[in-house]
Amino acid sequence: MKKNILKKHSRKNLLLSISKSGSRIGLGTIMMLILVTLVLSCDRPELQTSVTTSGSVLSACQAEDKSETDTLTYRFKDGVLHITHELLLNCASSAVIVDASVSGNVITVNYTVDDNVSANCLCSKTLDYDLQNLTAGTYTLVINIDGYERLQQSITI
Repeated sequence: MKKNILKKHSRKNLLLSISKSGSRIGLGTIMMLILVTLVLSCDRPELQTSVTTSGSVLSACQAEDKSETDTLTYRFKDGVLHITHELLLNCASSAVIVDASVSGNVITVNYTVDDNVSANCLCSKTLDYDLQNLTAGTYTLVINIDGYERLQQSITI
């Protein structure tokens, strides 16, 4: 009989008894606390900034033999980050499509290499391009070539 009284009592008043303190908290209050906890603990996506790429120019093979490490230089002026990237590519590569995005303090640049014709050699080429609509700050620059991470570097612009 005692169980029936407790069930009837909890259904009727929607109250939860806290045994240690003896106080009662309404179910609505508990639900509100759970909701607030869930909202505050959610991972919020980083603000993404629209970045425009322009002026992608790929040089012909360089005559001199350069090391196999990538060389990246950059300059920033009036919201435009100009990047010069010396890298090894297939000798037959004639173009690179450059796409970029910003999430938080990470600039991700994706290169898609036009390899319609392939040669059995690698050569050093220079890729120049601009990223527009950036604000000054410190970023991690990540460069991917055909889906594979090639370079990661901290830059301050």
